[in-house]
Amino acid sequence: MAGKGGRIAADWSKKRRMNLRQITWFLLIMLGVALEWAEPTTVFPHEQNCPVCGEMFITTAIGSYSSFGEPARDLSDSPFVRLGGAETCPYCLFSSQKVDFADVSEKERKALRECLPRLRVVLLPPEKDALVKAPQNSWLREYFFGRLMARECYRLRAENSKRDMNLLLQLYYGTRGEQQGELDALYRKDVITRLAGLLSTDTYEGGEKAVLTYLCGELCRLDGRMPEALDWFQRAEALVRALPKTQKDEGASYEWVSEWAFEQSCRIGLQTNTVQVLRSFVTAPELTKGGKDHRETVRQKVALQTLAERKDPEAWRVIA
Repeated sequence: MAGKGGRIAADWSKKRRMNLRQITWFLLIMLGVALEWAEPTTVFPHEQNCPVCGEMFITTAIGSYSSFGEPARDLSDSPFVRLGGAETCPYCLFSSQKVDFADVSEKERKALRECLPRLRVVLLPPEKDALVKAPQNSWLREYFFGRLMARECYRLRAENSKRDMNLLLQLYYGTRGEQQGELDALYRKDVITRLAGLLSTDTYEGGEKAVLTYLCGELCRLDGRMPEALDWFQRAEALVRALPKTQKDEGASYEWVSEWAFEQSCRIGLQTNTVQVLRSFVTAPELTKGGKDHRETVRQKVALQTLAERKDPEAWRVIA
């Protein structure tokens, strides 16, 4: 009887472990479904007064924002991009980026009031082609209107190079993808040229300058200008090293810029290597023995990603 009782207890314990395992998997699956369907951004209605005509209209404001997964290395999923955008008054059509919509001087207000009734949007040829080709219900039309109007309104306001740069970045990020390839390339080249010019001045300082120096390198990489990209990445790392690392300063919080600059430099250096060379980075002795430092881990990750992008059976065997 004791033996039978022991077997019954063992069987019950085994079933209990199986039930717990099933419950755990069920909860994990449900959590995954919840995260998949959860809305990462919440908005609520907001009363906005137009600084030009004085009318009040209803717009939206951000209640919360969160994101999941690996961050985009070109910063396209940053809060600046996701929560930025333009605001347009439905009465006088004054447009501006949300962050500085209300920041209008009396001189600017007068110039805007005089010109807004007859203001027309000037389109570059690729912009016109993209809008003509887009379907009537295309998101591109809705996305473009406020930003293009903001560009016209900015020409009537006091010069502000940082504000203009932010708007150009909004236009670039909004056209990423194959469907707007020509327009995307146009904006990217414009961003690189203008951002490089601003970085040669004192427009940006500290951590902000390090971030935008890195971004200039990443956009050069996406544009196929690899030597320039490597140079910008080296500058970004140097800027981060020069930042104070005291608790009261922002220096320590910008280490990710240096890490990403190194990672993308590795991506450039490894992209032309053979499968066997990439394999040597993945299976290096210092990696298999656990003696790797952080940068070796990054190089290994980039090598694996490069192999996965090859669409080569030999590369896939290395990954397996």
